[in-house]
Amino acid sequence: MVLTADHQDHIRDAMEINDNESKSSDDELASITGVWRVDKKRTDFNGLDQYLAAIRVPAVFRGLAKGTFFSNKELLVLQRMNSISVIANSPFGWQRLDYKLDDVVHDVANPWGAEVPVRAALDMRGRDGVEVVIEHSRPAHLPRGSSVVHTWCGVDNGKALRCTMEVLQPSKETVRFELFYSRGAPGDSTAASKKKGGGSSMADAKAEAK
Repeated sequence: MVLTADHQDHIRDAMEINDNESKSSDDELASITGVWRVDKKRTDFNGLDQYLAAIRVPAVFRGLAKGTFFSNKELLVLQRMNSISVIANSPFGWQRLDYKLDDVVHDVANPWGAEVPVRAALDMRGRDGVEVVIEHSRPAHLPRGSSVVHTWCGVDNGKALRCTMEVLQPSKETVRFELFYSRGAPGDSTAASKKKGGGSSMADAKAEAK
């Protein structure tokens, strides 16, 4: 987990990654790099409460979770061949989560600051092409053998992003929720905040781990 203030630097990184990888033959690998905003028209939010209940988010905190993680605020994704970084809003401000795409379990800080075992990998045979699969192999508060899997994939020729969130528990049906994003203009949420006279939570972040 990284509290991050230099948002514009990350946007420049995203543009550089897209420029460099668009020249290669593996264009689809760079398709989810960019600035994204939740597509509320395309996302069916009817299943969100079931998903939050499945991962054991207390009912009193579900409103906070919806407003923080599933709103139309900015999401920045930096994908390279061997790693992916997801920069998003959290209850503590803007955070950067880094994952190695090596199909090996690593301890990674979650948005709440706790170290959890995570496995991340590229799936070259996804249903819509190359997918990034991030699996939380021992999620807190869930029975032994459970996992929470987030699968990221560019759709509509890279114009949209889909995150399929699945909760897998022994002897139970899989709970699935899909969140769709559309490409957003860099700094949309920051500009909107300034127009309303509010400050950006990114400006309050104090440090970033390289």
